[in-house]
Amino acid sequence: MRPALAYWRDSNGHEVELIDYTGGAARPYEIKSGSTYQSSYFDNLKKWGPMANVPVDDRTVIYAGSTPLSTSQGRLLPWVQLCHAI
Repeated sequence: MRPALAYWRDSNGHEVELIDYTGGAARPYEIKSGSTYQSSYFDNLKKWGPMANVPVDDRTVIYAGSTPLSTSQGRLLPWVQLCHAI
């Protein structure tokens, strides 16, 4: 199956770096270079998620840290674990 990937940006500059539509459901990913979790990492997913009817559990931030974490805003995933999550 060929991946169905997209990117979203609104007129105010809010963006989601990667949206995977493979299999029909939208799975958004924000990509951050920081290694320390900040709740602001989820800001753009909080804006886009409700518009696309994507549940919080399906929103993911990929970051340079080493600890995976589930939060009330979505999940945080170290980039080194990305290939295991897709």
